[in-house]
Parts: sequence; structure tokens; C-alpha cells
Amino acid sequence: MSATIRMAVPKDAPALALVGTATFLESYAGVIDGAAIMRHCAQRQTADVYAAALADPEHALWLAEAAPGAAPVGYLHLAPPDLPVETRPGDIEMKRIYVLSKLHRSGLGLMLLQAGLAHARATGRARMLLGVYKNNERAIGFYKAHGFHMVGERQFDVGGAVYCDWVMERGI
Repeated sequence: MSATIRMAVPKDAPALALVGTATFLESYAGVIDGAAIMRHCAQRQTADVYAAALADPEHALWLAEAAPGAAPVGYLHLAPPDLPVETRPGDIEMKRIYVLSKLHRSGLGLMLLQAGLAHARATGRARMLLGVYKNNERAIGFYKAHGFHMVGERQFDVGGAVYCDWVMERGI
């Protein structure tokens, strides 16, 4: 399956919530507490949450679709940094980048990352930050392969359960 990516628009909030829930569940089912996943998705993977992000000019979101107008298969969300490391003007955080597992190794994740980096450059950013679950070796390997390195850690609440993330950075 191939996919296309485009900037998300307000009417995409339900699609973002759907793919957000699907990819989070797919990534962490059996890894972290199931009840916490359910609470997390019910609180943070809603159309209202995505609608608010889409309405905020400080946020930028992309939607990956199986074909234009088809089912959502991934997404990227950039926002002002909210991480427990020293930040500076010109920083941007990659809040989320997820792709359905059937499209892992298809190049879609890299396409989303490249879109985010291009947006960051175009808006004068100097550094991209992200948080990634410490035990998500596949994602950590992807980020390292694309120039990110660890600069700290954070505690991340997933539906009331706390997990440890690495904080990573790379220059734009």
C-alpha cells in the first residue's frame, strides 16, 4: 500500500482522532497498561483535541491517507515545545508521528518527518525536539538514523500511569 500526505485541515479532526487512537493502541497494546491506554485515548485522541490543535496557529498537523480522501494511515503533529529540557527560541516539538504498522518500513514515516523538517525550516526553526518511550527501540532507532540524539528524559502520563520517555533533539 502506498500513501499520500497533506497538511491537515479542520475537517480532518475526526480522521486524526481515529488514526491517533489506532496507531497508539497498535504501538502500545501489550506494552503498557491496557486501562491506561483506554483512558489516554479517551482523553487525548479525540476529535475535539485535534480540532483545538488545528485551530491553533502554533500547531501544524499532517495527515497520511491510503489515497487522497481515503482511510487515514498516519499523521504528524508539530507544536511549541513542552518538554522538561531547556528550550530556546527557534525550537519546535514533534508531538506525535505515527504510522500504521502495515506501513512501517514503507518510507511513510520518513515522508512525514521530512514534511515536518521542511515546515520547521520554512518557519525559521533551528531545533526539533521529541519525546519517545524509552522501550520503543524501533522508534528510537528511526530517530537516531535521522540525526536525533538524546538530551534528557521525562515522565509521561498515559491515562494515569507514568512511563519514562527519552527526550531527543536534532538541528533543522
